[in-house]
Amino acid sequence: MTFADQLNAFFMSPSTRTKLITLRTIWRDWHVREQVITNDEYGVDYQKLIGHLKATNPVMVSFVESITTTTSMNLDAVMRAPMRIPLTRQPITSTL
Repeated sequence: MTFADQLNAFFMSPSTRTKLITLRTIWRDWHVREQVITNDEYGVDYQKLIGHLKATNPVMVSFVESITTTTSMNLDAVMRAPMRIPLTRQPITSTL
């Protein structure tokens, strides 16, 4: 299963796609990114991200946990990979 197939299987509804867009927007905020980036500055530190979300947006904690526990998708890829995310049921497209 390709990365795009996994994205489309997990983010099927407009509400989950909105949460995905919210999560990616959080990553794009450089103030937040500085707080949740790994020590080598190449990825997302899961514990730091969860801590930040608990403090600022607790609803997103269960969403991130479901991504990491029920899929084989890498959280770095979900947050950082270039993709087009329509809010309709059209497929999410990614270059990965």
